[in-house]
Formats: sequence, C-alpha cells, structure tokens
Amino acid sequence: MRYFMFCLSLFLGCAASGQLQAAEIPASLQALFNRIPKLPDTIAAATRWVDGNGELVAPQVLQLTADLDAQKNAVSVIANSRNDAVQDQAMAQMDSLNQGMANAGIDVQRMQSDPAYARQMQDRMHSMSPQELMALSQKMSQPMQNNPGIPNEAQLLANDSPAVQRASEAGAAYSGAQVQRIQASEAIWQKAAADAKELQAQPYNVKAARPRSDWDDVSCDKGCQAQWDVYVAQVLPLLEARANQVLQIQKQALQQHSDNLASAVAEADRHMQATAFGADAKSQLHLARITGYDTAVVGDMEQLLDHLRRSVEQAAYVKQCGTQMIRSPHAICQRNPS
Repeated sequence: MRYFMFCLSLFLGCAASGQLQAAEIPASLQALFNRIPKLPDTIAAATRWVDGNGELVAPQVLQLTADLDAQKNAVSVIANSRNDAVQDQAMAQMDSLNQGMANAGIDVQRMQSDPAYARQMQDRMHSMSPQELMALSQKMSQPMQNNPGIPNEAQLLANDSPAVQRASEAGAAYSGAQVQRIQASEAIWQKAAADAKELQAQPYNVKAARPRSDWDDVSCDKGCQAQWDVYVAQVLPLLEARANQVLQIQKQALQQHSDNLASAVAEADRHMQATAFGADAKSQLHLARITGYDTAVVGDMEQLLDHLRRSVEQAAYVKQCGTQMIRSPHAICQRNPS
C-alpha cells in the first residue's frame, strides 16, 4: 500500500493564490534595527534605564520591544493570509484525486475499509510495467489537471518574479545558517563574560581592613559598624569603577554583535521591500520562506536586545546595591528608587 500511495503523492502539491486583504504593512527591518540603542557609558547612566526595583523602564527599549512584536504579528498576517484558500484547494485536490482513482477503476472507500482489496490493488501496481504505471498515473491525475481551482505549485514557483525567487532563496539560506549565527553571537558574549570574570578576580587595593564581624551579625556593635562605614567608603568607588569597566566590555560585545548582524538586516530589508514582505509571492513555498525570513531576522534583533537588557540591569544593580554587595554579599538587595 505504501508503494501505491507513493505513486499518488506524485500528483499532490500545495498551492496558494489570491491577493492579501487589507493588512497592516510591516515596518522596515532596517528602521527597526537602527533603533536598537547602545549601552549606557556608565553604571550611573544605566540606573536611569531602570526603576527602583531594577526593572527596565527605558521607553526606547520598551517601545522597540513592542514594535518587534507588532512586526511579527503583521508578517504573520501575510504568512497566513491564504490559509482558507489553501484548505479549499486541498479539499479540491482530494476530490479530484478520488475522481481520478475512480476513473482508473479503484474503489477508494473499499480500499480504505477492505484490507484484502487494498492488497489486491497493491499487487496490481507491482505487476504493472513502467509504461502501464505511467498511463495509470496520467489517468488518475487528469481530473486534478483539469480542475481550474487547483493551481500548479511547480508552475507558481516558476512564474514568481525574480525578486520573489531571490528573496525566497535568501530566506532559505538564512534559515539554514541559524545555528551558526547563534553560535557566533554566543561566542562573543561568552568571551565578554570570561573577560569580565578575569577582571573581577583582580583584588582591590584597599587600605582599610575588612571588619572581623559581619555587618549584619548580632555581635557587630556600633564600633564594628563604624569600621564597616570606613571600609565601604574605600571599597565602593573601586567596586563601581570595576563595574564601569565590565560595562565597557559588554558595550564592546554588543557593538560586535550588532556589527555582525548589520549586513544581514540590510540584505533582508531589501528583499522585504522588493516583495512586499512576501505578499507578492504566488507560490506558497516562496511566501513561507520570505515571511519566515523576516521573522528570523526579528528574532535575531530580539536576541541582541535581550543582551542589552541584561547588561543594563546588571550595571544598574551594582550602582543601586553596591553598599549591600560589600556589607552583605549573600543577601538580596532591596533596591532604592533613589
């Protein structure tokens, strides 16, 4: 039965046609990418991007995040715009295929319910010569070929404009390189993390001795707390200076990550503009590749934005919680809006 169904599958295909209904036009990928901000220069500046609880509130980041979500939704509308037509065509294909099988002397319903009959049809197929199989195939496919409601996907692929075909090929290539892109970007941030760790491991040059009793220990009296105040006053500027150095490492990583993505965004944007984000495609395959292309590029921008968000929150945490990080490094900092 598998061989029989394989022969039938030669005539099955997906097709899509028709124009988009009035749908929101997606934004330019290049314009979205250009709005990704650079990291603040200092941890003091980073605190202006977060609230008192350390949550990111920078409007330029929140609005861009919302607009990237809107981009995915708008492109999804284009990608799914022909679902009803595709479903109707699939039903028409099945009806035409059933008619073609009936014309070839095959009882479809009986074949599905009678195993002996199904084996008989399979044996019949096995006994045919290649020429007889071809003739049978042509007879079964005739109703489908004559049905104007079933576009030929192969023909649609060939009839699509050069711009659509180029965009589809670029989308397929971009999708195929996803793992390499992720690995390349993560390598940048892994190196940044390793450099930051090495920097953090360097000892501070502090003249004041760390008090013997922990600041939050019951044995730490007023004299002990006074010693902590002296110690914190010397360590805190060094801690913040070190955090600013870490922020510069992350800033360089973000720039490198952004530079690596820049040319890909520019190319994708050209393809999107040339094909109306895939809406110009006649072929369902080309439509899926182009809309998937846009979604993948947006996903890469979101990954970059996530690294920016984490770097800002980390930098702001040091500024807002530096004193407690020195006095009680294992305690959870209750951030102060000031």
